[in-house]
Amino acid sequence: METLFKQLESYKDDFGFLFRIGKLTNMANTDLLKHCMALQNRLTDGESKDTDALDLYAQLIIFRLLVTENQTPLEVISIVKNSNGSFKIYVERGKN
Repeated sequence: METLFKQLESYKDDFGFLFRIGKLTNMANTDLLKHCMALQNRLTDGESKDTDALDLYAQLIIFRLLVTENQTPLEVISIVKNSNGSFKIYVERGKN
């Protein structure tokens, strides 16, 4: 059980800034960039990285203009769905 809680805490540390996407509306740009860089570092193995921090940061800067702090995850997913491909999936396997 303790291992499970440690794993959940690790996920929160790595992805927590994305759990409530609406909170990005009030996050300082420097903090958002810091979180994106940390996520890229976490998802990097040698020369292979699964996400690009600057690309994620740029897209989240734009995306946070489209959401409010109190929107539900379903409402946020609907925004992405209706964006006609404007927002790509941030994690791309095998992208260097």
